[in-house]
Amino acid sequence: MGIAAVILAFTSNLLFVIREDRNHNANTVFALFLLLLAATLLNDVLGSNHAFDYFPFLYEYDRWLIFCLGPLLYLYVLYLTKPYFQLRPRFCGHFVIVVPHALIAWSFWKENGLAKLEAFPILRYQNFAYAPVLEYLPKVQLVAYLLLCFYRVERHNRVIRELMSSVEQATLAWLRSLLLALFALFAAWVLVGVSGIPNTLLGVVAVLVSYWLSWQALTQKAIYPVPQPAQVFEMAEAEPTVRYSNSPLAIADIQPLMHRVEACMQESKPYLVNGLTLTQLAERLNLTPHQLSQVLNEGFRENFYKFVNRYRVAESQRLLLDPALKHYNILGIAFESGFNSKSTFNKIFKEVTGLSPSEFQKENRRT
Repeated sequence: MGIAAVILAFTSNLLFVIREDRNHNANTVFALFLLLLAATLLNDVLGSNHAFDYFPFLYEYDRWLIFCLGPLLYLYVLYLTKPYFQLRPRFCGHFVIVVPHALIAWSFWKENGLAKLEAFPILRYQNFAYAPVLEYLPKVQLVAYLLLCFYRVERHNRVIRELMSSVEQATLAWLRSLLLALFALFAAWVLVGVSGIPNTLLGVVAVLVSYWLSWQALTQKAIYPVPQPAQVFEMAEAEPTVRYSNSPLAIADIQPLMHRVEACMQESKPYLVNGLTLTQLAERLNLTPHQLSQVLNEGFRENFYKFVNRYRVAESQRLLLDPALKHYNILGIAFESGFNSKSTFNKIFKEVTGLSPSEFQKENRRT
C-alpha cells in the first residue's frame, strides 16, 4: 500500500508542474485527486505501524478524504469532456455530504484520545450509533460518482460524433479504462473490509492501479485538436428532441439544403480532409453549424460522423477497385479516402458494406 501511495504522490507532483499544451485545469484537478488517493491509501500503512496510538486524533482521517475523491474525479471528467467548462461556486454542493458526515461523527470526534484508542481497533465504531452510516456512506458515494463519470463519458462520445469526422483520439476510451481501474480498486477496498480477506489483496491491486493511473495521467493527449466555438458544443450537448426546437429552418427548407450539401460533398470532396469538423463544413456551405447539424440529423437521419464517413467509404470502394492504385495497401487507401487509421477504416467500412476492405476488394476484382 505504501508503494502505491508513493507512486501516486510522485505522479501528482509531476502533474502539478507539467506545462505542456494540454488541459492544465484537468491536470491540476487529477493531480489533487491522486494526492488525496495516496493519502487515503497511506491510512492503512499508518494503522499497521500503530502510528495512531501516538496520534489518535488522526483516526479515520481517510474518510474525510474519501468524500472528496468522487467530486474531484467528476470535475476531472468535466474538464476533459467540456472544453469550455468553467468551475463555479455551485460545484461546492458536491462536497455537501461532508456536513452530515461531520454531524453524525461528532459524538466520536469530540472524544479524547484515550476514548478513541479504546474504540479502535477492536470495536470499530461499534460503541457509536452512527457506525453503519459511516461504514457504507463513503462506499455508496464513490460508486455513485463512478457511475456519473461513466455517464458523462458516454454522453461525450455521442456529442463528438455530432461535431467531428475523426473521433479516435476524442472517444476517451482510456478514460473509460481509467474509471474501470478505479472501480477495481474500490471493489477490492470494499471486499477487504467486509470479507476479512487480508489487506495484501488491496495492496496488490493498489500498486497495479497506481502504476496504470500514473501512466495514463502523464501520457494523456489533447482531446480537441481543432477548436470549435462554445455555442457549437452547447448545441451538440442538447438532447435531439429539443436541439432544433427554436430553429428558423422549416421542413420545406431542409430538402433544398440537402441537395446543396450533397453537391458540395460530390464536387469538392471535403471528406478527404482528415480532421474535418462540423464547423469547417458549415463554413464551406455558408451555413451555421446549427443549420448543418439540423439538415444532417433531420434530413439525412445521420450524425456528422456517420454522414462524412459514409462518403469516405464510397471513395475507398472506388480506390480499392482502381487498377492504377493496385500497388496501394489497405492503409494507403484509408489515408487517401480521408481516414486517419487502419482500424477505424476497417470498422466503418464493415459497418457500411458488411465486408472488410480486403474482402470487398477480392470479391469485386474476381467478378
